[in-house]
Amino acid sequence: MASIANAQQTTDPRVADLVRVGKVRVSMFLPQYSKDAVTGELQGWPIDLVRALGARLGVEGLPVAYATPAEAMACFKAGACDVAILGIDPTRAAELDFTLIP
Repeated sequence: MASIANAQQTTDPRVADLVRVGKVRVSMFLPQYSKDAVTGELQGWPIDLVRALGARLGVEGLPVAYATPAEAMACFKAGACDVAILGIDPTRAAELDFTLIP
């Protein structure tokens, strides 16, 4: 995996920026994640995805949790998040590009 991240870092300036900063911030919203009642730790498939993305890029994957899709979208649009986990919705398509992860 390190070779993939290194190849991406040298060819894609967006990835190089994330590597320089040392983290990728990913916005998400309820009910995509849950919080452990005792520790407050975020849990769920999006958290696993954030960690995997960070590992693939060789940086920290940092989940940024919101209560609603609109709040998660606002984080992304404001540049406070690098990636957003959102459902594909035609009303959002005018404001951002969607990518499906195989």
